[in-house]
Amino acid sequence: MSGNPSPDGRNSFLWKGRGGDDVDIWAILSRRYYGTFTSPTRRDRTRRNLRTIDAVRSRGKHVWAYTYAGPGTPGLLATEPLSDPRVFLLWTALESVRGVLYGEGTTSYNGIASPLESVRSGGEFVLLCPGRTAPIPSARLEQIRDGIEDWELLRLVRRARGAAAVREILGGAGLFSAGRAGVRLACTVGCDLRGPEAFAWPRWSRDASTPALIERARLAALRLASGP
Repeated sequence: MSGNPSPDGRNSFLWKGRGGDDVDIWAILSRRYYGTFTSPTRRDRTRRNLRTIDAVRSRGKHVWAYTYAGPGTPGLLATEPLSDPRVFLLWTALESVRGVLYGEGTTSYNGIASPLESVRSGGEFVLLCPGRTAPIPSARLEQIRDGIEDWELLRLVRRARGAAAVREILGGAGLFSAGRAGVRLACTVGCDLRGPEAFAWPRWSRDASTPALIERARLAALRLASGP
């Protein structure tokens, strides 16, 4: 199901183990993973969604993630920094998200003769391009591949050293606002940090320094995953 388990309990019948109609996999939009800004006069909502997600996980359900054009988090567009797809996968490692839903069509060219010359819709629908004798993987697809490897490496770190070690690696490298104690969220008001979006999400690296930060995190993960 591509949606959130509802914090107010309206769809709890789909995950509480009654009636045999539970949803086994919840695919959640990245910007709806944590919560939203909180008025000073209201109860804290910055991690409202996350609390329900954790409840769903505690009952054995799987949580995946997805993204699309313009959600304000790292995504898969050709018009985004090339590091964004890998950062998105690293975020799934940060939060132990076990899968990613991509349903846009890896070769949906929308009538374009050659997506190598013109990519519509920001390239969201194109991960493979037609070559002379074989398909050509886009640079973003290669970043996704590397991100899957990163995820598996950080899974080994999580299993051996715990979730705090994963947060320390990714936060210490400067990729996310995170540390051993937890993930710090940013939003317009009411979050740990001030940010431009109404929804709560960690600050994340998105400039020319990001590729070097990713490699720094990978080396740190390799050391921990292969150590005693």
